[in-house]
Amino acid sequence: MNSLTSPSARFQSDIEPAWKEYLSDPLVERKANNLARAIDHHLDWTFSYYDQADRSRLMGATNLDGFRQKVFGLCTELQMMRDLSDAAHHRFLTRSSAVVVTSSAAYSVQNSALLVPDYARVFGDSARKAVEFWRQWPD
Repeated sequence: MNSLTSPSARFQSDIEPAWKEYLSDPLVERKANNLARAIDHHLDWTFSYYDQADRSRLMGATNLDGFRQKVFGLCTELQMMRDLSDAAHHRFLTRSSAVVVTSSAAYSVQNSALLVPDYARVFGDSARKAVEFWRQWPD
C-alpha cells in the first residue's frame, strides 16, 4: 500500500493555506512566492504519489519531466507557477522568452494587482486557475 499522503490531502495541507495567506494580502511578493512554490511542489508530489500508487494516472509519462509537460498542457498557469517558484528559489530565472535576475523582478504592481510582466498576466488570476485545477484533481 502507498504510504504517501493523497494529492487531495496534500492540497489541503499545503496549497489551501498558502492560497488563504496570499488572499489576505495579494500585493505581498513573499505570499505570492509561497503560493507559487506550493502549487509547483504539488505537481512533484502528485507524480511521486502516482508513481508509487497508480502509474496509469501518469498519462503515459515515465518520469517527472514527462508528467510535468502533460500537466502543463492541461493547465498552462502551472508553468508560470513553476517559473516563479524557481526564480524565488534560485534568485534568477532563465527562459527562452525572459530573463529575471531576481525573484522580486518577477513582479510589478499595476492597478492594485500583482502583475507578472514576463507573462503579461495578473498573478492572482493565474494563481486562482492553478489552485482550482489542483482542487478539482481527483485522487
